[in-house]
Amino acid sequence: MANLTERPLFTDQVNTFDPLIDADVYFWFTLVHGIIQGLVSLLGIIFNSVNIIVYSKMGQGDSVNIALLALSLAELGGSVVLLLISCFSVPELALTYLPVVYIISWLHILFSRISSCLTAFVTLERYLCVAMPLKVKAFITPGRSRAIVTVIFAGVISTIFPPCFARKIESIMIPETNRTMLMFISKDQNSKSMENIAVSVNNLALLLAFAVVLFSTMLLVITLRKKSKWRSEVTSSSRGDLSSTRDQKIIKMITLIAGIFIVSYLPVVAAAAAMLSVPGYSVEGDYSTLFSLTWEITFLLEGVNATASIFVYLKMSSRYKSVLVKMLKQNSDVSLARLH
Repeated sequence: MANLTERPLFTDQVNTFDPLIDADVYFWFTLVHGIIQGLVSLLGIIFNSVNIIVYSKMGQGDSVNIALLALSLAELGGSVVLLLISCFSVPELALTYLPVVYIISWLHILFSRISSCLTAFVTLERYLCVAMPLKVKAFITPGRSRAIVTVIFAGVISTIFPPCFARKIESIMIPETNRTMLMFISKDQNSKSMENIAVSVNNLALLLAFAVVLFSTMLLVITLRKKSKWRSEVTSSSRGDLSSTRDQKIIKMITLIAGIFIVSYLPVVAAAAAMLSVPGYSVEGDYSTLFSLTWEITFLLEGVNATASIFVYLKMSSRYKSVLVKMLKQNSDVSLARLH
């Protein structure tokens, strides 16, 4: 059995709270937040399941569809993990099952970073399609889009292995409560350093993805405005008008997705930057309770971001809407046939 001098994960939160947060406020905020997050996550699971089915039926001959299908898969995984996290919204319950919470937290980081990188990829791809359409369409083919998506998934997944092997589960006696709790203990100093590197890499990946989304969206809007007049003058045939209209709808849809991502992830980016720059702002630092509270808020915003995508697709993509309506009609006809 380990002792408390080994500084196990979250041990400091058993009886103490940082000076900025009242313990009762933290408890009730976490409880209410967990209920709201659970409901939002449940909607995210339902909506992203629908997105996956629809984009699978739309086919994978378009690089945008490939990226959006992958994004829906990542957001579905993120919603499932956030639902699991909401089940541990009571601090005492979270402390009792720390190893489980620790692993679930890293799964959340996994899906969150994948979603961020995919959003950055699809936003950058749309900007390049507007800025240099002939070159990009020849370079970013459906096959290469699948390769990029695969690299994103594999690259992010590889970053969560070090933290999982950096700690070991041990039983620890808490003298103040006279009970034994399961804790995650750092195996050695090298393991702790490996875990810290993994945290820094994931935070830097988030900051980089956010920067790509932000600047790509800004450049996309600026370039689109400059070329809008030129497009209307050059395009003369009805076929060209149709192609231009379709491109405009895709661009607007991606811009709206990027805008929602920027608004939702701005607090996430601020919290990640604080982890890199503020001493004590960490899960085991002097401001561990403030750390937990702020990240709970960011979790909810990430859940809202994952839930909102279906409304963007319904509003901005006529093809998505037609496939969904057709699918619902077929299911309705099958249900009526069974009743008769």
